[in-house]
Amino acid sequence: MDAATQAGVYINSVCGGDGICGKCRLILKEGAVKVEPTTLLTRDEIKKGYLLACQTKAEGDIVVEVPPESREEKGKILVDKDARRFRGLYAPLKGKVYFKYDPLVQKMYLSPL
Repeated sequence: MDAATQAGVYINSVCGGDGICGKCRLILKEGAVKVEPTTLLTRDEIKKGYLLACQTKAEGDIVVEVPPESREEKGKILVDKDARRFRGLYAPLKGKVYFKYDPLVQKMYLSPL
């Protein structure tokens, strides 16, 4: 998914790359990939070379086809209920990003006086 984004190819992924929506389908044309198992693709789709972009790691150079239903066009208005629910969850990190470690809960030890 990150490689496609860096190449300027935007793929629909309303779940933010968690592998639960199945909308980031690609068709593998050439190359080798490592794919995490999923129940979102049928056996027929898997035989045809379909895979989920968010659950796939390229093991070198690959060639894929992005089917029309998986394309994320700029300026597209999202009306799908899942799109509203998951909007903004997936954003690749650019450069070094430092996160402030500030947990919601803290453990404190008390001792008697």
